[in-house]
Amino acid sequence: MDIVAAQNANALFLALIAVWRVALYTNYLRSTASLRGVEVLVSLLLPLSLIVVTLSLLNLEHAVFQIMAGNPVAPTAADLSYFVVLLLSVLAYFTLPVTLGLYLYVIYRKWKSSSDNRN
Repeated sequence: MDIVAAQNANALFLALIAVWRVALYTNYLRSTASLRGVEVLVSLLLPLSLIVVTLSLLNLEHAVFQIMAGNPVAPTAADLSYFVVLLLSVLAYFTLPVTLGLYLYVIYRKWKSSSDNRN
């Protein structure tokens, strides 16, 4: 396997592992945390948005992807993976305040229902 094919295979496996981890976290939120619907979505998106925003604020998103995918660290202008990570960073900036607010609302609602059940 040549180096370009190996780098593409690394990036593909990195994406598959990321999807697998998100699926496991979703299953955990549904089964152990007993969340449903929007609660699962908010609880899923908040940590992902925080991670992407933090990497973006530290300007590490491109380097992290390159290192994890096994690609050379030197960036290129036509790097498709950089565009994908940049797109995710922009989306995370917009979703972070919304998901954080919804997350706090879900916590309040769960706390309120548990306190009502105790009375």
